[in-house]
This record gives sequence, structure tokens and C-alpha cells, in this order.
Amino acid sequence: MEKYTALKEKHPDYICLDELSRVCKIARRSARYLVEHGIIPAIDTGKITWRYKIAIDDVIAYLIRREQVGSMIPPGAVTSRYKNRKGNTSNRKSFAELVKKGQEHEIAEYFNFIYADYGEVLTTFDVAEMTGLDTVPTLILENISDEDARAIVIETNLMQRSFSDLTHSEKAEVLALHHSKMFSQGKRNDIIAQLKMLENIQEKEPENPHEHGESATCSQVANKSKSITKVGHEYGLSKDVVARYLRIHLLTMELKIMLDDGNIAFMSAVTLSYLKIEEQALLVDSMERNALSVDMKKADILRQYSEKGKLNGESVYKILMGDTAPKPNRTPSVKINKTVYSRYFTPNQPAKEVQATVEKALEMYFANQ
Repeated sequence: MEKYTALKEKHPDYICLDELSRVCKIARRSARYLVEHGIIPAIDTGKITWRYKIAIDDVIAYLIRREQVGSMIPPGAVTSRYKNRKGNTSNRKSFAELVKKGQEHEIAEYFNFIYADYGEVLTTFDVAEMTGLDTVPTLILENISDEDARAIVIETNLMQRSFSDLTHSEKAEVLALHHSKMFSQGKRNDIIAQLKMLENIQEKEPENPHEHGESATCSQVANKSKSITKVGHEYGLSKDVVARYLRIHLLTMELKIMLDDGNIAFMSAVTLSYLKIEEQALLVDSMERNALSVDMKKADILRQYSEKGKLNGESVYKILMGDTAPKPNRTPSVKINKTVYSRYFTPNQPAKEVQATVEKALEMYFANQ
């Protein structure tokens, strides 16, 4: 199928558990169940992070089977919220008790516990159950593309969180979406209007600096440089910073996670974005397998090798190990013993005269050999 061909081209040969949950649009707990019960084959590396390596071909095979037979996860296999209700809850602390203590980590643990078994995509029943509301305001959109659905998620996040609060990879996705030709300004205006109408937020006119009249339509045909400048103006970023984030968006999910976790510096990540997808996968594999890191110097060398078509598993490993630095061709220096030097030269004799005398002596010596 065409959609699975596009999916395979978009991802490397192997993906991690987090990416599996995103591709299959299921909760991480469900993704782990599929892997640990052999429904989707995976390589268990035994590592704490990125433990499972899942072949994208196996993921596609699972998605095709799921279309034919439905979910392969037994009902209740990955949820415990109904069992928790029936069980002993005397040890659970109330939210009010936690707030009084002012301990944020305990509050987080509280919500993680009571909401842990809900999926990433919630039904209206789930939301009503979580919030205690009898009815939940709902916006139903039918027959929308994956791109539009992702745009709605991003705009919703931006309405709830400040742009500065986003991670590097989230910022990159926001900027890439707004810069993309497939996401017209008119379409974005419609999405924002629907979301704000859902929240009963009334606006007389759009407040976005480029949401007036014909400028929305004109932005679709603006050149790349003007588009980057316009996107940057909206978020208070220079065009150079926007361009770098657009490069970040080209990284694989594994490298984006490393960037967000602080394991790769921002500018190093920008340079690594010039590597092909399969080369990025080789880099991640070598870093994880050998517990190696990449800095700006190594990132530059990786890019140079990639541009020359010389980047493979072996060269990636050597670069990360620092074994590829060119060794300068230095002429060995020779020191003359003080006694020998004083026999033929004076202390104040110029170095050029000493060198000339040595050269003549050597010429005579080798001429007689």
C-alpha cells in the first residue's frame, strides 16, 4: 500500500519503543505489550534506554494484520484502572493532601498513577471519567488527513503551553509545520478558530501578525527566505535560528530524543541533520552499542564523510572513537650534542650559517659513499 511505502521511507530500518507507539497511534504501555509478547518481533538490547530495536518492516506487517483482524491486545491486558477501583485504595493519598505538602514530585506520581492506563488518544468517555464531568465539549472532525490531525495536536499544545516551554524537537516540529507548503495559513486559521470556539474564546479579528486579508494566501507563494523570516517573526526568532530548527526536524526520532535529553548539543544536532536517514541510524546504533558520544568536531567529520559517500558502520565507529584525525607529516628534528656543536661552531653563530655548514658536510659525506 502507498501509505506503508511512505511510512517505510520516512523511518530508518529500526525504530525504538516510543516511535512504535507513535507510528501505531497507541499508548506506550500497549506498544510494550506488543513487543514483550512477541506480537511484533524486536531485538532486546538489554539497555536501559532504547532497549528494544524494532524493524520497521515488522511494524508495517503488524499494521496490515491489525487492519484485517483488529486489535491483537486482549481486553484488559494493559489496563488496571478497573481492577484498581475494586482493590484496596486505602494507601492512596488524596490530591488535597499532596497539595498541602507542596511536593511536586508526589503530585506528579499521583496523576501518573490514576491516569497511567489511559491511552494517548482519549474517548469522550475517558475525558469525562478523568475530569468528573457529565458532559465534555467535543469537536468532531471527520475524514481529515494525518497531517491535519498532527496540526491540530500542535496548535492545541501551543494554546496550552508557551513556545519557549517546548523541547527542541517540539519547536522544530512546530516551525516545520508552519513553514511547510502543505499547511496553508488559511487552513491554520480555521483550526485555531475551531479550537478557540470549543473553549468559548471569542475573538473579533485574528491576532496573528500574518493573518490579515490576502497575506495568508500570499504566504503560500512566498519564497523560502521570506517564509523563514515570517515564521521567525511570529515566534521571536531570527531566520538563522528558524533554519536550524528546520534542520533539526530532519533528524530521526532517536537523535531528537538525545537532543531533548541533552546528550547531543544543539549545533551538533544541526550538523548531524545533513546525514542520510540510514547514516543517522548507523550513528545511533554505534553510540548505543559502544556507549560513545558525539561533539561538534565529530559531527563535522561525520558530515564530511557523508558528503564524500564514505560513511558506513566502520567509519562511524572510528570517527566516534577519534581515530580519523589526519596525522601531520612532520620532518623529524635532530639535536646536536653540545660538545660536538662547540667543536665546529661558536655560541653566537647564526642558525642559518650552522644549517648551511651542516648541509655542505652532508653533501660531501653522501657524495663519497
